[in-house]
Amino acid sequence: MNEIQRIGVFTSGGDAPGMNACVRAVVRAALLREREVYGIRRGYEGLFEEGGVIPLILEIAGAHSNVLDDPAPKVTFEAFADSSLNFVLRCYIASMDIRLDTIDELHEAIHDRFNQEGIEIAFPQQDLHIRSIDGLNLAVTALPDARKKAA
Repeated sequence: MNEIQRIGVFTSGGDAPGMNACVRAVVRAALLREREVYGIRRGYEGLFEEGGVIPLILEIAGAHSNVLDDPAPKVTFEAFADSSLNFVLRCYIASMDIRLDTIDELHEAIHDRFNQEGIEIAFPQQDLHIRSIDGLNLAVTALPDARKKAA
């Protein structure tokens, strides 16, 4: 797995108690580890402006030979999901016969360009909190017995 080289920090542009200290801590920690830090101003709106994800995806779609200029490709911000923001690219092609190849090529082009730009695709992460060590020991010791019964 590649080590993260760049991170983006969302900022709202406003002030909130403790926010400046949090942003400063993230930036300092990243710089100490020789990482590049990007500020994304005005929160999620910053993704839509020059240098954001949406213009980048539109550029990729516009450069693909199968994507028609009229109507123009469109990227929409669809949802806040677990560990990600979901965007959808909609574009028109001349024939349904090239649909699957075009989707595959666009996905590959977006993935390659995101890697080139240092944009990572989020993956779901979950934390496990153990409240009772006695219950854990009971569950772990019960496993071998359950395997014997199944055999």
